[in-house]
Amino acid sequence: MGGRILIVLNPISGGGRGLRLLPRVQAELSRLGVESEVFHTERAGDARRVARERGADYRRIVAMGGDGTINEILNGLEHTKDVALGAIPVGTANILARELHLPRNPEHAAALIAGDHSRRIDICEADGRRFLMCAGVGWDAEVLRRLEEARQGPISFRTYLKPIAAAVMGYEFPEIRVHVDGEEIRGSILFVGNIRNYAGFFTVTPDAVFDDGLLDVCVIKKGHKRDFLRWLAAAYAGRLGRYNEVVVRRGREIRVESDRPLSYQVDGDCAGETPVTIRVRPGAGRVLVREGTST
Repeated sequence: MGGRILIVLNPISGGGRGLRLLPRVQAELSRLGVESEVFHTERAGDARRVARERGADYRRIVAMGGDGTINEILNGLEHTKDVALGAIPVGTANILARELHLPRNPEHAAALIAGDHSRRIDICEADGRRFLMCAGVGWDAEVLRRLEEARQGPISFRTYLKPIAAAVMGYEFPEIRVHVDGEEIRGSILFVGNIRNYAGFFTVTPDAVFDDGLLDVCVIKKGHKRDFLRWLAAAYAGRLGRYNEVVVRRGREIRVESDRPLSYQVDGDCAGETPVTIRVRPGAGRVLVREGTST
């Protein structure tokens, strides 16, 4: 225990839940003998900037926000070694927290952070943009593109309903060419997972393990809006890969090409357009976890 930590707080995440819980987190950390400093973000990019500028001053940096805050910190730590990344989940989906079974109770979260128990985790890159959880090309990235265009203030699950409906009705499912360690797969939707959980409720890559040095790939060969309910039900049950029109692979490098530029997302944020190359860096990061956490 002990040592200084930096808490990066997104004050609008989860409707301000982090602001309400922060005093309890800091009080418990103080009781456990851990000195904490808090940085409040004000706009996109702040978490990345403070991690880049001050990351080397701390053994642990804790995201008190959602998955977007975690991703920003991860990218800010690109040139800083052996800083453990922690998370107190107060966002919408909290995908990484669900995967690692991180506590939502502020006192329990503070105790985990103070315990300083960490594990190595694979870090993924999409044309240099780092991510921990998932990437997607096709329909899901189109939903996020529409969401970001219309976003005003905090988001919730309800915020996604309109862009999801618009993408279901208007997306044309253009062909993508996915190369997994050289093997070409043609399809219309791509999911890449470093963990099992997707969007909080779904399991698109059920065999993904965050420290095995591999990426799990799920390609839907031909998309159509009439199949959406069937796909969603299958993903909810973790059985999407059982359908004939779905191809599942594992690999270390994925190259995605298309006849026209298509949006891609990483960790729930739009990150660019195809073509894109996605790679895994085995064991390149550390995350704070419960003692005894297994893959």
